[in-house]
Amino acid sequence: MMKLAFTILIIIFTFLGNGVSAQNCPKDPSPVSYDLHLALTHAEKEMETGHNQKALGLLADYARKNPSEAHPQLPFLRGLVTYQLKRFNASEVFFREAIKRDPCFGEAWQNLAAVHSRQNRPAQAAETMTRAFSLIQPENPDLLYRAAVFWLMAKETKKAISLLKQLCARPNPSPRWRTTLAHVLETLEKNHKAAKALATRNAALEASAHGFRSALIHLKNGAPEKALPLLETLSRKTNPEAQWLMALAATLDRLNRPGEAVAVMEKVDAKSPALSSNLRLQVAIFWLKHDNPKRALPLLDRTPENPHVSKSFRLAQIEALVRTGQAKAAHVPLTALLNQYPQDEKIWRLAAWTNIEQKAFGKAAAALEVAFRLGSPKSTDWKQLGNLYRLAGVPRKAAKAYITAFGKSPTAGDLDLLAQTYGDAHQMKAALAAAARAAKLAPTAKRLSRLGLMHMEQEDCQKGMAAFQKAAQLKDPEGVNSLRMGYAAWKLDQLVSAKTAFQSVLQKAGSGSGNAVKASKALKTIEQMMKRQ
Repeated sequence: MMKLAFTILIIIFTFLGNGVSAQNCPKDPSPVSYDLHLALTHAEKEMETGHNQKALGLLADYARKNPSEAHPQLPFLRGLVTYQLKRFNASEVFFREAIKRDPCFGEAWQNLAAVHSRQNRPAQAAETMTRAFSLIQPENPDLLYRAAVFWLMAKETKKAISLLKQLCARPNPSPRWRTTLAHVLETLEKNHKAAKALATRNAALEASAHGFRSALIHLKNGAPEKALPLLETLSRKTNPEAQWLMALAATLDRLNRPGEAVAVMEKVDAKSPALSSNLRLQVAIFWLKHDNPKRALPLLDRTPENPHVSKSFRLAQIEALVRTGQAKAAHVPLTALLNQYPQDEKIWRLAAWTNIEQKAFGKAAAALEVAFRLGSPKSTDWKQLGNLYRLAGVPRKAAKAYITAFGKSPTAGDLDLLAQTYGDAHQMKAALAAAARAAKLAPTAKRLSRLGLMHMEQEDCQKGMAAFQKAAQLKDPEGVNSLRMGYAAWKLDQLVSAKTAFQSVLQKAGSGSGNAVKASKALKTIEQMMKRQ
């Protein structure tokens, strides 16, 4: 069975046991039974759609029904799911179990390390990452670099230097390794050694640094087409810097080549401990822009109460949560932002959007009104506010918003909406005025018929009959408008006009239709009334 894509999470931990190396391990992993394969595949699909709790339940159910199952993939996947659910102690137990069943399971060591990282145990993370490096084939020196970074975090500088020197002694060492080694030596005031380390990398880096600087200048000057070949050259180097790839992706975006931009950004290891928080944020914003919030959210996975996170970080985090269907989870970071920046129009608009996703239309409308007071809303914004108030069941406020939105020259459609909204608010005088303006501005049978019905509701049969007559002249499907005109004339005791209207219905409506039946009954009654006169 293929290893899960989730292993790129790079979770980390130390397991106390006998040392194992790749040379002592079997070349092929143990086979997975058919039933286990089905269970793992089903769980993976649930994880891919964000249903981690359901995936965990499926795996727990399989483990309960198959207590003798000894394959390491089962606890390994359970460890990944519990890590996604932020149950780090539980994920530690599962990864330990996977390694116990297969000490050669490099990815389990690697993912165990991430657990230690999240538990603020960098020394154990470094040891476990080193073990993962010794087991995973083909060899990935970046794992060794991450172990060095963790040793630095643990203030074990000598151990970090030892690993960095090993990396720099490899063929075609990454400039990043040399830079980190030089920085550590400089920090320790070993200037001679630092100068030596820097000198060996200068020749390789000078051209790259110059090319990157030139590309950035071209981008700043609005010439992405000139920056493109420079960045493409840098991206083809062994172990290209994350900033080079990110700049290339941004350049391709500016040149309207989004597909290529996405392909380049996928090469950025956003989980690398060496990647700064600002760069992680930039990668997340890129994925949000490219309609991939699920990929952006893990990059923004920090404690929302942390007072040190930036405004841009919180905004991106909230957007990612809302767009992945977790609007409720966005409440904490959103509240923190509103408390810190109560005068920021953009944040209030974000609050409105978050409430819309939770169908809290009243709260959304209130937030949008605050945004309007802080900014300069457009007519479309006012219409959105009106729509929210209608959904919230506050038609009077909706009507006020619509009047502002439509301005002095509303369309017939605008007036139709306004009339309906006034009607919902039981402001019939205003509703009739709006409906009459709509019918005058763009007379249609439907619009005139609706106006006639509104007049009839107000017991103004004369105006109702006039509106039905105009509607019938424009369009009279199955004689519906003639039928209404006949009833209005009847109420006005204009029997001749009523008789003519009902006869017109019989000519237009199909035999046996509802309208024809009604018209026939009305005609008989009217004819009897006329005989008695």
